Amino acid sequence: MEPGASTQSPNKLSFPPTQGGYSMPAEWVPHEATWLAWPQNPEAWSDPLEVVQGVWVQMVRALSEGEKICLLVNNEGAEKDAIAKIGAAGADLGKMAIARIPTVDVWIRDYGPTFITRKQGEIRSGSTIGCLMPGAESMTPTSTMTAWQEK
Repeated sequence: MEPGASTQSPNKLSFPPTQGGYSMPAEWVPHEATWLAWPQNPEAWSDPLEVVQGVWVQMVRALSEGEKICLLVNNEGAEKDAIAKIGAAGADLGKMAIARIPTVDVWIRDYGPTFITRKQGEIRSGSTIGCLMPGAESMTPTSTMTAWQEK
């Protein structure tokens, strides 16, 4: 086991990440995948939900040209809807993985897994930074990663 690693969780450090040389990479740093949540809450948008989903479809299509997409959906109906719309737009569905995990909004950096890296290229996931969104207490980084790994 790496010095400073916790015996309770393989993804939990027993020291501040910066002491181990870890940092959270910026959005523009090369990465393996982009995590997105399918828009499903009409109260979160001033535009109709169909318009917002159309933007997500185009974003997934563009991203699928160069990287994987990890898409969270609330349920089977949302999954079928997302696949139909994204597939019709010509996205590479082979680069998309879907997990049915209830979400409250699309801003996944507020509640999803946090990935940290260090110079040696090691990646840690599921860093617990706490839940920042009201009503999303069950959507912790650890629960997201667990559900994803079970997929």
